[in-house]
Parts: sequence; C-alpha cells; structure tokens
Amino acid sequence: MDKFNYLLTTLFSLVFFVSSISKIYSFKEFTYAIYDFEIFGKNKRLIVFYGVVGLILEIIFALCFSLGIFLKLIFILCILQLIFFTACFYRMYLKKLKIKCNCFGKSDKNTDIKLSICRNVLLIVLAFIGYLTNENDLGVGFFSLNRFFICSILALSYQVYIERKVMVNINS
Repeated sequence: MDKFNYLLTTLFSLVFFVSSISKIYSFKEFTYAIYDFEIFGKNKRLIVFYGVVGLILEIIFALCFSLGIFLKLIFILCILQLIFFTACFYRMYLKKLKIKCNCFGKSDKNTDIKLSICRNVLLIVLAFIGYLTNENDLGVGFFSLNRFFICSILALSYQVYIERKVMVNINS
C-alpha cells in the first residue's frame, strides 16, 4: 500500500473508531439524533434498530480500514453511508431545523449543518479517491496490526478525555 492510501485509510480508521466508540458511550443520545432527523417517524424499534446497525457498520469500517482488509468494499459502503447522512443533513437544512447530531459523541450544542455537509462531502471525495487508488483488497500486514492498535488506543483516549471533560463540568 502506498503512503497516500496508508494515510487515507488511517484517517478513515480514526474517524470511524472515534465515532463508533463515542456512540457506544452515548448510544441514547445517538438514538435521539436519529429521531430528530425524522427518518423513521416515531417508530422506536426502528430507530434503535438503525442505531445498532449504524454502530455495527462504523465498527466494521474502523476495523477494516485499520487492518487494511476489504478496502474497496468498505470504501463503497462508507460512501453510501456518508451520502445518506449528508442527505439527512441537507433535508434538515432545507427545513431550517436545528439538530444535535451526536456524530462524535454527546453534544449540548446544535450541529453546524453547513459544516457537517462540507465535512461529509470532503470525506465522500476522499473515500472515492481511496476506492479508485486502492489496488489491494485483502491482506493483513504487520503495519496494519500496528495501525489497528494505535488508532483504537487514540480513539479510546479521546473518548476518555471527553468524558473527563464532561465530569469536570458537572462537578463545577
């Protein structure tokens, strides 16, 4: 894997590790965000089901990107998921509704929808480039295992930092 693809898959690995770990810590808030997007109406079972499926997908994305396996398939699935969320953000923007998306953990502030759309479009473009430039679809190498451990530890450390920050604010 060349350096560009290595950096690109490491970036996606970090994004999805942080996102999935933060959703594990704040799953209830994540389901509220799904409810706020008004995708499934008020069907609580469908909302929780999608929350679980979305979380599992993000964990699979993080693992595959960090291990360097099934990359072409994972880039395609990643693009589809990002297009779906971008369409949801765009719908909220058109309706002029506020939302707390909890994309990277619990948040007390409303999401900047324009910034989220721009972030997702950038990630879609990068994922498309990754799909086009990636030659090897299978394989677990020494560097991939190191990347898995490093990315997962960084994501966990980030979540511990966020949780500590929340606890300090509560105790203040």
